[in-house]
Amino acid sequence: MKRSKKIKVTSDNFNDLLVESSKELVQFKKGNISLKQKIIDIPAAPPSFTKEVVRKIRKSIDLTQSAFANVVGVTASAVKNWEQGSKRPSSAARRVLQMLNNDPKTTFMLIAGNGKKKR
Repeated sequence: MKRSKKIKVTSDNFNDLLVESSKELVQFKKGNISLKQKIIDIPAAPPSFTKEVVRKIRKSIDLTQSAFANVVGVTASAVKNWEQGSKRPSSAARRVLQMLNNDPKTTFMLIAGNGKKKR
């Protein structure tokens, strides 16, 4: 199998690369060559969390709103607003909440860098 390498596209080589890639496409369509494929599972959007569930997650790992905010990567006022129901977590925050809800120990290790302290 031919190993591909990264090629820098410039105005000087653009036309030649376009012709070459068109020829490769024809060979692929004829079944003469195969192309590299990568199939991945894309996770569903993170679930929504009620104010009660946000508070339950935080309390289950025994953190203050401020410490919890630090773990999730938001401000303490954001956590307060979530728990009061006046605002909802962003999609990224919901993903972290989902991870904390499912496996707090592993999530902490990932966030903390496997527990290693930086100096």
